[in-house]
Amino acid sequence: MTDEESSIFVDERFFGGSFSATRRVSDAPHGGNRLHGHTYEVAVRLARKAGFQGKFVFPFEELAAIAKDVCEELNNKVLLASGGENVYKEDSITIEYVSADNKRYHLPVEDVKLLPVEEVTIEALASWIGAQILAKLKEYPDFYGNIGKMEITLYEGRQRGCTIAVPLT
Repeated sequence: MTDEESSIFVDERFFGGSFSATRRVSDAPHGGNRLHGHTYEVAVRLARKAGFQGKFVFPFEELAAIAKDVCEELNNKVLLASGGENVYKEDSITIEYVSADNKRYHLPVEDVKLLPVEEVTIEALASWIGAQILAKLKEYPDFYGNIGKMEITLYEGRQRGCTIAVPLT
């Protein structure tokens, strides 16, 4: 087996790494421009670094716990994009939000998770989740150096999703 053929994964659909959230995407077709919700599920795949000689890449239990923590941060939130042409004003109680396509919302601050993306597309959300997981993996220096590649799959329901490669920086 070559280095590229060996990887580990946790499929969080079976370990509690799921979350339900509301989102919208400016000017999206098929109703995606309205507030709507999904139950998302996350899978994380870590490929070993070339030349890796250790026994295992990363502990399964720790990887599952990391993914679950990131999911919990998003669970039962309205996910809004803070980048692009979106505008928001926040105080300790509410967020006033104007989307890039000029829809206006007034929401309780504790119900909202602002994400530093232009729009909350599944690709942008998968990338944000990947960045959060990567930051937490770095807290394990005994194992982080074993990782050569990371992929995140974000399922939007059971029938569709997005897989992205997360650059290791």
